[in-house]
Amino acid sequence: MLVRELATVIPQACGDVWAFIRSSHLPQPGRNLAVYLAGEGHLECGVEVAQPFAGSEEVVCSSTPAGLVAMAVHLGPYDRLPEAHVAIRRWYTAHGYVLIGRCWEVYGHWHDDPRSFALMCIISCSPSTSRPCSILIQWE
Repeated sequence: MLVRELATVIPQACGDVWAFIRSSHLPQPGRNLAVYLAGEGHLECGVEVAQPFAGSEEVVCSSTPAGLVAMAVHLGPYDRLPEAHVAIRRWYTAHGYVLIGRCWEVYGHWHDDPRSFALMCIISCSPSTSRPCSILIQWE
């Protein structure tokens, strides 16, 4: 999957998850999210939920990684999202951290005004004394 396809794929997949949530009557659903897995184009799209649940063939119960993270909040048009990823990479390099795991994004509720788009970009990290791993997603 190409980066330019994400703006279509993520909302569509999250819509499928919302349909499952409504049909399963899961309590307290939250915001949409996308977890980027190892390898280009491999991701999980979903919705925050308050408790584990039994999935289906298309929807599985998953979780975001635990541990230390670096996070940036992006406010504004989706096409400027790469700036949040760049800011995180600059921060962890300047402060002696390295990426150790997955990257994920938590999306604010939809607004028709693209300037109102809100998103949290989160990347697992640790002090640089740990074994570094490659960046999971390149936005450049």
